[in-house]
Amino acid sequence: MLADREPKDRYGRALRYVWGSTGVFTDRNLVRYGYAKAERERPNDRYIDVMRAEQAKAEREHLRIWSGRCDTGTPAPTPTPAPTPDPPADNDPRFGTCAEANRNGYGPYRRGVDPEYAWYQDRDGDGLVCER
Repeated sequence: MLADREPKDRYGRALRYVWGSTGVFTDRNLVRYGYAKAERERPNDRYIDVMRAEQAKAEREHLRIWSGRCDTGTPAPTPTPAPTPDPPADNDPRFGTCAEANRNGYGPYRRGVDPEYAWYQDRDGDGLVCER
């Protein structure tokens, strides 16, 4: 955890930036994947530019709170997924999540190389899914 200029806000809440044990910037991930909004709490704004950039990505991708389902009262249309062809028998088995695939010793899969790539979502757009 890391405090910014002021350790508490005007309501007495402790303000901290948080990193997980693997080095992941938790605050940034919450904003990036649409679970939280980037809010400036002056003077504690060390990472506000990074957070706003991540929020813009989440908004463009209509993730979670930016999906249109939370604030309008009208559900957003559900996209119809394209049918996924059954994999050939020589491919890796299909798992429900990348975590399952990794636990079973499979992945990562590369775009344009591994047919399994299409089974999972490449949220960061780097051409790899089920990264370890």
